[in-house]
Amino acid sequence: MPGGAVFGIAASPDASKIVLGRSFVALNGSSRPGYGLGMVDAPSGRINQPLGANNLIRNGDVDAAILSVKGDIEGF
Repeated sequence: MPGGAVFGIAASPDASKIVLGRSFVALNGSSRPGYGLGMVDAPSGRINQPLGANNLIRNGDVDAAILSVKGDIEGF
């Protein structure tokens, strides 16, 4: 599914990275970030990969999405 709305967003404490939760199978043209969960550098938008969580969290259905993302000093 190309595009899609962002449903969850969280920034790292130093604002250098942004985590996105949504309904997607690709992010910035890459299918490597995982289904529905991706992290990008701010403000460049470059994908940070791989995320260890993507091996466990698999949003693979057209009716599924990551709806919420929360971050703190330890991670997201």
